[in-house]
Amino acid sequence: MGQAIKPQYHTHSRDNRQRIPSTGGHPFLCSADQKPPTCVARPGRYALLKRICEAKHDQFAPTFDRARDIAIAGARRVNAQTPIIVVEGNYLLLDCGTWAAITELFADPVFVGGALERLERGLVKRWRDNGYDSAGAIERAQSNDIPNADLVVSRSVRADQRFCQPSDP
Repeated sequence: MGQAIKPQYHTHSRDNRQRIPSTGGHPFLCSADQKPPTCVARPGRYALLKRICEAKHDQFAPTFDRARDIAIAGARRVNAQTPIIVVEGNYLLLDCGTWAAITELFADPVFVGGALERLERGLVKRWRDNGYDSAGAIERAQSNDIPNADLVVSRSVRADQRFCQPSDP
């Protein structure tokens, strides 16, 4: 997929682009008791992305330690001189609530999706790889991840490019 996104970005060396994954932003996204569609962006996520967009000095973003299932504040340095910042996240293009304000921060939004059954298999595998037994992995994926995926697919807007992986043959 990376090869298909904006060919002009590939003229930049890896040193000239940085990635901010969504996983470090979990504390900014939803409290544990929220389920879609009530899940809304927390002001911290918007503030972080706005600071990065306007930065004259390096900024710090959270990362996520999946093995411990926790976010680690300020663990990722974002260089203010980096011309391309790739911000990853499931909810970033939602058309509702405070997420709508976040979408305005992006110069070239890209939506990457896929067939729900393929996504579900990948999510269950992720939870299995993180120590859950089969039943626990399925429960974790179906109770949170799959409803969130449905929300993202049904409510995401304003992508300059869309890439969707088909279901398996």
